[in-house]
Amino acid sequence: MNNLTGEIIIDKTKYNYILFDINTLIILMKIKKKLMSSLEECIKSLRQLDNFNIIKLVSENILHYPYETLYFMIYRKNEVIATSRIMYKQASKKCYINMVFTLEKYRGNSSIRLLISAFRTDNFDSLCSSPLSVRNKICQNNIKKLIELTKNIFNTYEFINRIITTRYCLQIFI
Repeated sequence: MNNLTGEIIIDKTKYNYILFDINTLIILMKIKKKLMSSLEECIKSLRQLDNFNIIKLVSENILHYPYETLYFMIYRKNEVIATSRIMYKQASKKCYINMVFTLEKYRGNSSIRLLISAFRTDNFDSLCSSPLSVRNKICQNNIKKLIELTKNIFNTYEFINRIITTRYCLQIFI
């Protein structure tokens, strides 16, 4: 798969995104060290591992064979804002999304309460336009854009996560 890059605007702020495979990850580790350091910090926070090293993603890719891996990042300058990862078998229309993460300063403090309310009502659009939800849009746009970019490859998305706020974010779209 070719890398897909572009811009995404979330609440009038422009961010960049990239969808890439393991080979591009290795290249990015060499040429975009600050961006990869930021990705590494996100994964440390997500996994609650102080000693995580970005090279671990390469070894995980090998260990998960025959699954292939695609990584998705929303970033601004050299700061990764949100991540997610797709794992899939060649020629399969089904994939698994995990490693969904939003940098803490971009999360809303009331994300669980707001997203539960949104999931339980038919008035999701008005809830999303409220000031409390501005930061939640990063997580939601992370998943929306990832699905938009891969919808011609996959027709079934299964989520693997253990983080309750992520589950509520994902339930809104699936």
